[in-house]
Order: sequence, then C-alpha cells, then structure tokens
Amino acid sequence: RASALLKKLEVKPTDDEYETIKTSRWGNRDVYPIAHDKRTYGVYAYVSYWGTCGICLSSWTIGSSLIGIGLTAAQAMTAITIGMLIASCTAFLNGTPGAKHHLGYGMLARSAFGLWGSYFCIMLNVFQSFVFYGTQMYFGGQAFVL
Repeated sequence: RASALLKKLEVKPTDDEYETIKTSRWGNRDVYPIAHDKRTYGVYAYVSYWGTCGICLSSWTIGSSLIGIGLTAAQAMTAITIGMLIASCTAFLNGTPGAKHHLGYGMLARSAFGLWGSYFCIMLNVFQSFVFYGTQMYFGGQAFVL
C-alpha cells in the first residue's frame, strides 16, 4: 500500500532536451538557460516571489526596532526608505544579467571569477542564507514565547 502511494507521488520524467545534458563540473541541466518556449514564470510568479520577501518577520520589526534605539518615527521611516531603495537598486543590478542572459547566480559568478573563484561567491551566499534563516528562526521563536 505504501509503495502504491509512493508511486503516485513520484515525479514523472519528461522527454525534453534538458534530460540529455550530462552533469559536469561546469554545469548541469538545472543551471543552464531555459529555452524561451519552456519558461513558465509570469508576472504573477515574480510579484508573488518578491512580495513574500517583503512580508517576512524581520521586515515587520524594522520600524519598531529603530524607534526602540531612539529614532523618531520620521527618522525611522526615512532610514527604512533609504535602506530599501539601496537594497532594491542592488537587487535590480544583480538581477539584470540574469534577466538578460537567463543565467543564475552561480553561473554568473563563474563568468566573473572562474570555476574555482565562484565557489567563494557561492559560499558567501550560503553564509548569508544561514544568517537570514537564523534571524527568521529567532523571530519565529519569539512569536511563540510571547
């Protein structure tokens, strides 16, 4: 009975050209650009993705944290607005090559730093993800404590 359930949950293989790409040190089918007719993300997907980034717990606590350290409401809103503008500009600039060439972060790092240098960039991204995840876990834990 469990094997029948697992069989239903199994992802069926597709017969597209990406199945024939071999995995190597330089890439695999998950990191190469996707042909235009195979892309499924639309405006709704992008808006939903970036919207979820903006409603995380740490975003909700920025204003109260700044007021808690002594800023006025106007100063806190100004600081948040400037910070978000800077973050938006860097996200836009970082995403422009990906939007133009349809390559992800790892492949773009390889073009700038080579194969071995890109590992350093990827490890920086991994470390950043650990810090962000830890912050979210802390805020989530605080929500249960309060």
